[in-house]
Amino acid sequence: MKTKDIVEMAGIYTFDKEDPMDPEVLVDGVGRYKLSQVKRNVREKLQDLAARVAETDDPRAWREVGRLINHGAMHEMIRTIVQTHDELQEIRSKGGPRSRGIEKE
Repeated sequence: MKTKDIVEMAGIYTFDKEDPMDPEVLVDGVGRYKLSQVKRNVREKLQDLAARVAETDDPRAWREVGRLINHGAMHEMIRTIVQTHDELQEIRSKGGPRSRGIEKE
């Protein structure tokens, strides 16, 4: 498989007819997860980062938060969430049976 093919696979991996707003997605460099799992993981990471600096002016804490935000996995997870929502909206705009259950943004 060529790199180009892998890049094109990012986003929706398996469409879920039962719950179209929660497809299985491919997070580049991380793996396959349900969209809801990726969102929960990012929320938990962001809450943890906020807690680390909630009441501190320690530059080391801020540097650590910066490092974690720029970490590749977090970036890829957020990119996958946005890309998946874009793909879902594209499917919805085309109409047809596959678009049923996809909420308008």
